[in-house]
Amino acid sequence: MRNDILIDAVSVKNKIDTENVILLDTSWHLPTSDRNAKIDYENGHIENAYFFDIDAMSQPDAPFPHTMPSHDWFAEKMGSLGFSDQDHYILYDQSPLFSSARVWWMLKNFGANNVKILNGGLKAWTDAGFYLTDQAPASRNKVEFSLKNKEYSCIYYQDVHKALDQENIQILDARSSGRFSGSADEPRPGLSSGHMPGALNLPFNVLLDDNGYMKPASELEAIIADLGILKTNQIITTCGSGVTAAVIFLALTCLGYNDINLYDGSWTEWASTEKAPIIKG
Repeated sequence: MRNDILIDAVSVKNKIDTENVILLDTSWHLPTSDRNAKIDYENGHIENAYFFDIDAMSQPDAPFPHTMPSHDWFAEKMGSLGFSDQDHYILYDQSPLFSSARVWWMLKNFGANNVKILNGGLKAWTDAGFYLTDQAPASRNKVEFSLKNKEYSCIYYQDVHKALDQENIQILDARSSGRFSGSADEPRPGLSSGHMPGALNLPFNVLLDDNGYMKPASELEAIIADLGILKTNQIITTCGSGVTAAVIFLALTCLGYNDINLYDGSWTEWASTEKAPIIKG
């Protein structure tokens, strides 16, 4: 299992004051959670951590939630905040491991090559005995965020629709079993639940232990094997709006899978598209 992505709380503590290390609170909550990630951040965060607002860093005026922005727009936005593609990023969630996977995936797509995630999130930090602060870090001077060496693993509706009939492509859906089967409602009003034809259900929380840490490689491999997922196939990950799909993407990357793409519009786009096939049960 790759050990260059997930990082423990003690290692984060040792890197906080290191030059070119950017700590980002990447928290985001589902619309039904009654939580505000920015307010939670202001009430207490890791020292020197900046708040990364997923929605504010997404494509403006897009029809679906937190859509991936254009490369140039993202680079300009990051540079204006003082963040470079050459910086070393450490991400964490207020939830154990959730939206940090999405931001990790975004940064990798835009060319940041050194990005790590605090395994276990903010709880891992406080469980290690480290304190939180409500003091905002100092603003940073504008820099250049270069778009060199970017990798692109974002795909769209037409790509997924074409993949439905291809035996060498497997679609993994990170939503709950109820939403996947159609027996539970979607959190977004008016959106039908169900799943794409041929998709497999892999709820993202199955990949985490009871404390919110990514499970060890042996357990992840067993989960993947039980679903019949093959390393030789292309994998498409999806969810409700492209956030928890990144948790599956992260787990597979840690296991050494390479041919993975994330469906950015995910179920919000699929179920909103006329004539998109939806399976119940």
